[in-house]
Amino acid sequence: MKGDFSKQGFKPHKHYSSVRMQQGRVQLDADWNEQMDIFDHRLQVEAVDLIGQHGTPKQKAGFKIGVNEDGSDLNIGVGRYYVNGWLCDNSQADANVHSLRYSQQPDYPLTADNTRQPGYYLVYLDAWQRHVTAIDDSEIREVALGGADTTTRLQTVSQVKLLPIVGPKPVHELAEWQTLTQAKSGRLRLEVQTPGFANQLYRVEIHQAGNYEQATFKWSRDNAAIVLAIDKNDYDDKLQEVELEVKRTKADEHIRFRWGNSLELSSQVRELCGESGLMLKLREINGSRFKFEALSDEQVLLFKQLRNEPGLTLRVWNSKAMPINQAELNLDNGIRLIFEPGQTYRTGDYWLISTRAIENRLDWPKGPEGYQYCAP
Repeated sequence: MKGDFSKQGFKPHKHYSSVRMQQGRVQLDADWNEQMDIFDHRLQVEAVDLIGQHGTPKQKAGFKIGVNEDGSDLNIGVGRYYVNGWLCDNSQADANVHSLRYSQQPDYPLTADNTRQPGYYLVYLDAWQRHVTAIDDSEIREVALGGADTTTRLQTVSQVKLLPIVGPKPVHELAEWQTLTQAKSGRLRLEVQTPGFANQLYRVEIHQAGNYEQATFKWSRDNAAIVLAIDKNDYDDKLQEVELEVKRTKADEHIRFRWGNSLELSSQVRELCGESGLMLKLREINGSRFKFEALSDEQVLLFKQLRNEPGLTLRVWNSKAMPINQAELNLDNGIRLIFEPGQTYRTGDYWLISTRAIENRLDWPKGPEGYQYCAP
C-alpha cells in the first residue's frame, strides 16, 4: 500500500490477537493498522480452513462462466466466491441483472493486452487487495473539513482472466497453469555500510518485469505516498515535451518539488491491470503546472496511450527506473540493495524498509551472516 504510514507492524509469527489501548498514551497509525491486519488475517485464515483455497456458497453462488448468445463474449454470473479467504462479490445494483460480461468488468478494464483471439483458454478468477485513496474515490474525503486528507481504504479486486493454453487438458496437467501459479519472484537483501538512519519508511518496487538482466526498480523515502491527480495534459509534438496540470489540495501544500524529481504518470486502468506507468523527469514547475524533460520515442508511444485513460495520477519517487543488476545500488544513509541473481521479478513487487534514528535501527530480518534475502 502506497500510503502515508509510519511503518508496518503486523508480524503473523508473533501470534498477536489484538491491539490494546492504554489510558493517556500516544496513539499511532501503525497500532490501529496492525489491529485491522490482525483481524483481517484471522478472517482470511478462518475462511481458508472452513472453505478451502476457493469455493462458493450454494445460495448466491457467483462467477459461473458462460458464453453469450452470439458467442462474442463470456458471461460472468453474479454472486459470491472465495479465493484464498478473500470474499469476491460480483453482485450488481440491479437485481434483474444475472450476469456481467467479461469485456465489461469494472475491476478489469479490457485493453489491447487482454483482448483475446480465437483459441483455447483457461478461465480463472484472480483476487487481490487494492489501496484506494480520496484521489481514486472522492467520497472518501470529508468535504466539511475543507479538503483535509483523512483515511484510506482497502478494496478486494476480483478479475476473471483468460490464460492461453495449447489444448484442453485437466488443470493439473496444464504446463501454462503450473508456470503461472508456481512462478517465484526474486528476492532482495540489504547491506549497511555506514549506519546513520533517519525516520523513514522506504519503498523499493519493481518497475519493469523481467529476469536479473532485464528488470528495473524505483524507490521512495516515504512509501511513495505522495500522489497528485491530473486535471489536464498537454504534449508538444516538436519538442516531445509533456506538460501536466495537477489538482492541488490542502493536503499537499507542504510538498516541495525540485528540478530533476522523478514522477510516475499512471492511470486507474494501468493500476488495475498491474502495469507500471511512465517515469518522467521534472524540468520546471509553475504553480499547478509541471513541465518535464523531452521523451524518448518509446516514451512518446506510452504517453499517447496513457493520456486518454481515466484516473490519471502523478506519483513522486526518489529515483528513476534503474536496472536491478547494477553493481552499486545505494539507497540512503549507507543502505545498499542487493537483488538475487538468476530470478524473475514481477512488476509491482515491493519491499518496505523501516528505519529509526533514535536507535539507529533498520527493520529487516537478520541472520548470523547479516541481513537476509526476503521475498516481496
